[in-house]
Amino acid sequence: MIAKLLELKGNEYVLDVGSGTGRTAVQIAKRLTTGKLVGIDI
Repeated sequence: MIAKLLELKGNEYVLDVGSGTGRTAVQIAKRLTTGKLVGIDI
């Protein structure tokens, strides 16, 4: 749901802090064509 709310162009750099299992990060990463996503968690 969060990934759908973001109006991503595909070239963004995204930092997911507290990504947990990474489910949201994966959905966001699928929308990035030339951008990058980094997820961090304990």
